Amino acid sequence: MKFVLVRVFGIAFFVLMTAFMFRAGLIREAMQPFTPLPEHIRLISHLNYVALLVTPILSVGVIALGLYQLFHPKRDVHSYGTYGKYFTVVLFLGLSVAFVNRMYLGYRVDQAGYVKCAEESRTSAKSSWRVYAKDLSLCKSSSGIAGG
Repeated sequence: MKFVLVRVFGIAFFVLMTAFMFRAGLIREAMQPFTPLPEHIRLISHLNYVALLVTPILSVGVIALGLYQLFHPKRDVHSYGTYGKYFTVVLFLGLSVAFVNRMYLGYRVDQAGYVKCAEESRTSAKSSWRVYAKDLSLCKSSSGIAGG
């Protein structure tokens, strides 16, 4: 009974995490390279962008595995190897697509002649972003974050 509760809570956690990511703007960030550029745009770091787009893929895999284990608890752990190969391919494709999307967005911003808003941009080990605008007059004086 204890393992069933752990699996149910694990599944619930990943469902809530995925829902929160969609609520926080996952679709908007994923579609940003393919929509018209606004006058003022924030580009999150490549690593954060890739993590943002790949995390739902990982979550769906964990949710599917958790649901399967919940209904088939006696299955041997080593028998999941064949599914792991397919999941690895899907994950690698997701990583590749996310990285190419972010590179394309940076390319579009560079080609459009946007200027970097140095006061709004932030560089740190955990979360970095660059802010660009069509003109320096559209830049704000600060990012609104302490130290940034």
